[in-house]
Amino acid sequence: NAIYLQSIGGTALTANLANNDINSNTSSGIEVIESTSTNITLDLGGGSLSSAGQNSIYNNSANRDLIINYFTGSTTIQAENNWWGQASGLGAGPTTLINTTVDSDPFLTSNPN
Repeated sequence: NAIYLQSIGGTALTANLANNDINSNTSSGIEVIESTSTNITLDLGGGSLSSAGQNSIYNNSANRDLIINYFTGSTTIQAENNWWGQASGLGAGPTTLINTTVDSDPFLTSNPN
């Protein structure tokens, strides 16, 4: 994985990601595993941690650019103003979302990097 985040034992974890080029990895681009409670705050753009987005997240192995698995509770991941490898934004194909939604609109229509 390019970026792997996991919360274990109730430890709070926050991540603000902006201006990253996450592509062509042999596994997923970003993988988030929350195993005990909703203690992960991930801001890929437009969220509470003031990320501007501008990430390029595309073409990762098996078309899994974004994997988010919340075992307990549910959450919305803010991921606005990013390039998802296509002008139409984040598609259903490159994601696996469990108990999670992603707010990826507005999205970038071209690669900022």
